[in-house]
Amino acid sequence: MRAMEESELLKYLDLGEDQDIEFKLAAGGFPNDAWRTISAFANMGGGYLVLGVGETNGKFEIKGVDRPEKLMKVFWDSHNNGQKLNTPLCNQSDIAVKDISGLKVVIIHVPSASRLQRPVFINGNPFTGTYKRNYEGDYRCTESEVRQMLRDAGDEPQDALIIE
Repeated sequence: MRAMEESELLKYLDLGEDQDIEFKLAAGGFPNDAWRTISAFANMGGGYLVLGVGETNGKFEIKGVDRPEKLMKVFWDSHNNGQKLNTPLCNQSDIAVKDISGLKVVIIHVPSASRLQRPVFINGNPFTGTYKRNYEGDYRCTESEVRQMLRDAGDEPQDALIIE
């Protein structure tokens, strides 16, 4: 993982969310909707999920998290639970706690899934739990998009077939 530096995070706070970064407040614990973002990042080009950042009047600011170790425990328990996330992608080096101006944030790097790992989906159902990332939003994939990922995940990619 390429660790996100403090200066890079502060730049993103000014620019806001996009296809590569998502901010979540996480004041009440690990946000359940973060799993859609993890699926979307994995199915697209990867990205960063940053816990401990809130939005007020369209501006993002670091709010911090009280117990980052608890958030990390919940993340790893669910990440490694096949009923929550079908394909665990993150390694220990993909998650970090940063102290920024005395406030702790948890930064999770979600790598892009390989063709063979896609679709990455949540809650045990690829047709209702597969997401994609467009700009700053996570969107449920259509049935045809999921079927295309499943076809592409075959041992031989569709574009490698010889047509007679």
